[in-house]
Amino acid sequence: MKKKRRKMKPGGGAKKGSAFERKMAGVLSKWWYGETGYLWRRPGPGTRFFKKDKHRHSGDIVPSVDRRAPKEFPFHAELKCFSKARLKLDMLLWPDRNPIKKIWTKALEERRAGLMPMLILKANNTPIICVMRRTDLKILVNKSGFDDVKDVVTNHVQYDDIDMDWVVYVFPFDDLLKLKVKHAKIVR
Repeated sequence: MKKKRRKMKPGGGAKKGSAFERKMAGVLSKWWYGETGYLWRRPGPGTRFFKKDKHRHSGDIVPSVDRRAPKEFPFHAELKCFSKARLKLDMLLWPDRNPIKKIWTKALEERRAGLMPMLILKANNTPIICVMRRTDLKILVNKSGFDDVKDVVTNHVQYDDIDMDWVVYVFPFDDLLKLKVKHAKIVR
């Protein structure tokens, strides 16, 4: 007998995405600053405490305006949840279906100058994956005291797009959390 699939209520995807963003804001804050509360989910458009032209950050996760961080958060983090597709590390290599390429291109267009783009992607019942430019990941690895990306990122796919002029690594998000970046400012 075939198991009946449970469907999500209409509009439930937005709640799921918001919950994922809140959770990841805490995880990234704990990773980058050593404690939660420094990063938060970007408020929606038109919110009272957030002015787009005055805020220095872009992306789904931004520094809190209530709490002064001990160091800069140098990332433009875009987070996406997928319900139907199962995320795989080699997803960028699929020519017919490539949602990551669209999200990555959008992140590059929207990010503020000087911020490193980072995608954090989740699908149902799959590990969270991360997408970063090779050069940015190498900077983080070196600042963490490792010699090579392979010392930290054990399972990754490198994707080169000559037309877009970028080289990215797609790797498990847990590998990013292994990097303990020293509190020195990251110069790009």
